[in-house]
Order: sequence, then C-alpha cells, then structure tokens
Amino acid sequence: MLVHKMLNSQPSLCCTVTDGKVSSTNQKFRSFFEIEENEILRKKLELRDFVSTFKEEWIDARIKYPDTPYKVELYKNGKNYIFDTYLSLSYYDTSYIYVVTMLDVSEIEELKKRELAQAKTISIGELSMGLTHEVNTPLTYIKGNIDLIEMDISFLEDKKLVETLQENIDAVRDGVDRINSIVELLKEYSSNSLDLNSNCNIYEAIINGYKLISGTAQYISPIYLNGERLSMNYKSKETLFKCIEKRKLEQVILILFQNSLDELKNSSIPYNKRYIEVTIENYKDGKTLIEVKDNGGGIEEKLLPKIFEPFVSGKPQSGMGLGLNIAKKIINEHAGEIYAENFEAGASVKILF
Repeated sequence: MLVHKMLNSQPSLCCTVTDGKVSSTNQKFRSFFEIEENEILRKKLELRDFVSTFKEEWIDARIKYPDTPYKVELYKNGKNYIFDTYLSLSYYDTSYIYVVTMLDVSEIEELKKRELAQAKTISIGELSMGLTHEVNTPLTYIKGNIDLIEMDISFLEDKKLVETLQENIDAVRDGVDRINSIVELLKEYSSNSLDLNSNCNIYEAIINGYKLISGTAQYISPIYLNGERLSMNYKSKETLFKCIEKRKLEQVILILFQNSLDELKNSSIPYNKRYIEVTIENYKDGKTLIEVKDNGGGIEEKLLPKIFEPFVSGKPQSGMGLGLNIAKKIINEHAGEIYAENFEAGASVKILF
C-alpha cells in the first residue's frame, strides 16, 4: 500500500520491478500504456512488454550510470512521445525493488528540434545567398557557350555529325537545367520575393516539372497525368490557369516527383507495375486539387504528422529534409493547403488552392 501511495504521488510515469517483473505501477503509467491493474498484479509482465528497448542489460547500465537518463521514444495515437527514464534502488519489506521513473520531455525535445531547425534554416539561407551567385555565374557562361557551339555546328555539312553533336548539346543543356533547378530550391530560403499576380497554366507547369525529371524517371517509373502517360513530346490539350508563379509551381511538382521516385527506386515492385499518378480536379467554388500519388510503399507512420517540417526526411541517406518544407512554404504563400496521407499501396500528397 505504501509503494502504491508513493508511486501515485509522482507526476511522471512510475513502476517498480521485482525479480525482473513489473510489480506495481502508478495510475499515469497504466493510463499511458492502457493496461489494467489486475494485469500488473499477476506479475507476469516485464519492462520490455511495455518498451521493447528495455533489454536485460538495461538495469545494469542504469545502475552504473544512475545520473544519465535513458531516452525512450514511443509512438502512440499519431503522436511521438519522448521520455527521460531513470532507475533507483529502494529497500522495502525486507527486499530490494527497482523504481523506474519515466519523465515526459516531449515538449522540451520538440522545442529543441524547432530551435535547431530554425538555426539550420538561417544558416542555409545565408549560405544559399552566396552559393546561388557563385553557381549562376558559371551557369550563365556555360549557357552562352552552348548557344555559340550550337550556332557553329549548324554550318557543318555532315548531317550525321550535326545530329550527334546536337544530341550531346541537348544532354549538356539538360544537365544545366537540373543544376539550375537545385539552385532555385536553395534560393527559396534566401528570397522572399513573390509575384501573386502571375497567371500559370497548371498543366504546363506539371509537364515542365516532368521534363526536368524525365531522365531519371525513365529508369524508375512511368508518370501519368490524368491517366495519360507523360513523355518528352507530350502536349496537353487542356488548360487551367491559376494565380501562382509558374516557376514556383514547377518547383513544387519537381519536389513531389523526386520524392516519389526516391521511394520507388528502392521498391521491389517490377517497373511495369510502378506508377506516379498526377490528377487535377477543378471544383465549382473555383478551387483546384492537384494530387500526386505513387505505389512506393508510403510514408513511415511516425514521420507522417511532421513530414512538412524542415529537416524531416524518410531518406536520410539522400535527403536533407528540405523539399517538402519548401513545397509547403510555396503553397501557403499562395493561400493554398498541402497535406500528405498513406493509402494501401503508397503515399499521396494533395494540394488545394
């Protein structure tokens, strides 16, 4: 009875461990883990039944370093919880018991992450200001020389040679365009310029976004627009104009395509079964819905609620976690909404504006 009173007086999650089994808990512990008191009284449950990272050697490690908290991260009902977990040894009723205290530090950790993300964002903004200038200068030089070379080869008499050289020039120009698109991503963090009076054909922006990624897409997955497969020669018969900067919408589409391709690249699904599908729907109230979905397996559930935050990435080996945050920033600037969800085969990102 005394142990129960002691545990229930604690503001954090608490339990005691006797002979390797959880022997008692406070109400906060039972509520969080959704367990009845009689299940505890049976003394058949271990700490690892509640938190899989609690291994047998955990107690020994905590005894050796009693002042160092053990970080525990748990996912429950769409929310991520972080606990600092401590262990103490008490003597009660002629025997020793271990008291485990789990202090919820989720808000503190979230604040730390936001402050760190803000610091990183500021640093990237400052870096990108100099970087965009340094990269744009040689890009301009390269573009100018490509035009000169293209003019020179037009005077050649060997048509086969002209054709081959032209293909090589087109490949170089495509590479320059890709570098330019990367520079534009970084510029979003150093520039707040916005032209809300721009009128953009949604279909044209999506096709242009596809063309920037087509070289990669041809080896990973086909991309469809309202059921029609896109290609470099594709021309849409439809038009739909919205008040958004064409360059910025292309940038958003490029980010979404790249994310889908990254997921499908690591998929075991055969190429002919893969897809990235773009659908456009225009509502009677004047709003437009753009949906980009793929069957690459979806977004990890614990990342889904914060997928648009800066430096959150499901592909740490290849991404900085900035793409979707930039996409959200652009859409929000144009009074739109963007959200992500999983479906049975993969993930879907919807834009409404």
